[in-house]
Amino acid sequence: MSDRPVPTVNTWKMMDMEKRPKVTVLMSVYNCERYVGEAVESILGQTFEDFEFLIYNDGSTDSTADVLAGFKDSRLQVIHQENVGLTRTLNRGLQAARGQYIARMDADDVSRPERLEKQVAFLDANPDYALVGSWYVRFNREDGIYLDVSEPVTNEEIGKVIKYASPFAHGSVTFRKDCVLAVGGYNEDYRFMQDRELWIRLAARYKVCNLPEHLYMLRLTRSNIASMLGDTFAPGSLHATVRYHLLWAKAFLRDGSSTEARRHLMKALRLKPVNSAPLLLLMASCLPHRWYLGVRQVWTLTLRRFDLWHRMVKFPAFGYPAKNSDDAKPERQHNT
Repeated sequence: MSDRPVPTVNTWKMMDMEKRPKVTVLMSVYNCERYVGEAVESILGQTFEDFEFLIYNDGSTDSTADVLAGFKDSRLQVIHQENVGLTRTLNRGLQAARGQYIARMDADDVSRPERLEKQVAFLDANPDYALVGSWYVRFNREDGIYLDVSEPVTNEEIGKVIKYASPFAHGSVTFRKDCVLAVGGYNEDYRFMQDRELWIRLAARYKVCNLPEHLYMLRLTRSNIASMLGDTFAPGSLHATVRYHLLWAKAFLRDGSSTEARRHLMKALRLKPVNSAPLLLLMASCLPHRWYLGVRQVWTLTLRRFDLWHRMVKFPAFGYPAKNSDDAKPERQHNT
C-alpha cells in the first residue's frame, strides 16, 4: 500500500480554490450575431489571462449560437438558455461565477487588451474599493464616429453624481463578487438601468472609481438603440433613428463639440420636425460650453431636489419591471 496521504475534505477544498480563476468575465447576449465575435475576441486577447469567460446566450433567434460555437478556448463557457432578460441573466452569472472579481462585458462592445490587467491590479492594490470602471470610447464604425468619453474618476467625484447620472459604462466595470452579492446583486424589478440602480447601492457601502484611461469601446448604433427602447421599435424605425441622433448629439455637447452635435440634431429634426427635444438641444448648442455644462448641472440639482430620477425609472421607457408571465415576448437586451 502506498504511503501517500489520502486527501481530506479540506485538501480538496484547497485544490479547488487553487483551480479557481482570479476573474470571471460575464457576458449576456441576445441576437447579436454581427458584433459578438469581435467582443469575444477582445476578451480572449487580454494581456491578463487568469479568467473564465461565462457567456449566456439568452434565447437568441439569429446565428449568435453558431458564432459562439466557432470559438475554441478552455476558458470559454457558453450557456444556452430560454430568454429571461439581461437582469436575471446577470444574477445567474453572479451565482455561477468562480472568480474573485467579476468583469462585465457587453456583447457588441470591445475591451482593449490591457483592460483586465489594469483593473485587476487596481483592485489587488486597493482592497477598500469594490468596483473599478474606466473611461471609454463611444463609437460607430459604420458612421465613422469615435468620441473619447471621460467620466468622474475618484470616489468623491462619483459620489456627487451617481444618484442622478451614471458615471460608469456598464461593460467597462470590474467588481468584487462578494461586495455585489452583499448588497443583493442586480434588482430584477429593473429591466433597464439595472446597472445604475446597483451602483447606487454599492457606492453607499463601498468605494468605487474609474481609471482615467480609455480601456473600453462602447458601440452606439441604431440597432442597439432599438433594443434599448424595446420590441415596439425596430432597428430601422423612425423613433429609433431619431433617438440615435439625439444620443450622439448629447454626447458631443457634453464633449464641447457643438458643430457635430448640431449635425445630429438637424438629422433628427429632418426626420421628425415636430419634436421638442432636438429643438431644445439645438438652442443649448448655441451656448458657450461652460454655460451648457451649467444648465446640465441645474438639471442635475433639480433631479436631486425632487428625487425625480427614482420616479423616472418607473416609467416604461426607463426601467419597467421585467416580464414574468409565461406568454411574454422575448426580452430584448440593450447590450451597451
